[in-house]
Amino acid sequence: MAMEEFVILFMAAFAMLGSPGPAPIALAASGAAWGYRATLPFYAGIMAGLFAAMLLSAFGFAALIAAVPAAAVLLLALSLCYVLYIAWGIASAPPIERSQLQAAGKRRPRPVDGFIINIVNPKVYAAFATLYASFVPAQLEGRTGIAAAGLAGFAIALVMNNVWMLAGEGLARLFSSPRQNRILRLVLAGLMVLAVLLAVYKLWATGLFANA
Repeated sequence: MAMEEFVILFMAAFAMLGSPGPAPIALAASGAAWGYRATLPFYAGIMAGLFAAMLLSAFGFAALIAAVPAAAVLLLALSLCYVLYIAWGIASAPPIERSQLQAAGKRRPRPVDGFIINIVNPKVYAAFATLYASFVPAQLEGRTGIAAAGLAGFAIALVMNNVWMLAGEGLARLFSSPRQNRILRLVLAGLMVLAVLLAVYKLWATGLFANA
């Protein structure tokens, strides 16, 4: 029974923090535009933002967002604007060799960009709040259980975000001509925006905006 509960915890964490979302798709898009190694600082920022959101959720920030719908609306607006900014930078990078991108004046996403994407993403807080409330194994109590659930989600994201970066780089190699590479980056940038819009829709469908 204990093992089954841990399996369920990791499955829930995978569904909420390993599936496509603004941050994973941003990593895939950056991997396609700049390559895996050059995307690592952006990845570090995304993981730092996720860790901060994990801690804030554990200390009740997720409950505060749920209690004050206007706060969730503000975070979503900030998230959408910032993802649009990152998506534009990736989509507008010229289809030339990566070594020439910096010389062309194109700045790749920085650690602070990744941190902001996750720290203003209400979906992240909702994911950790759900893990804490519904998927803590019964034999773990209090802070131990919350820590286990949070770290499970963080570990899943740690691995899966690497997969997204590698997938982006692999797709860029597959679609290697300038035209194909430009289309790929446009599609990935569009998916980044779509992921945020889907998060908005899901929160709207729950009635969160009704009292905002």
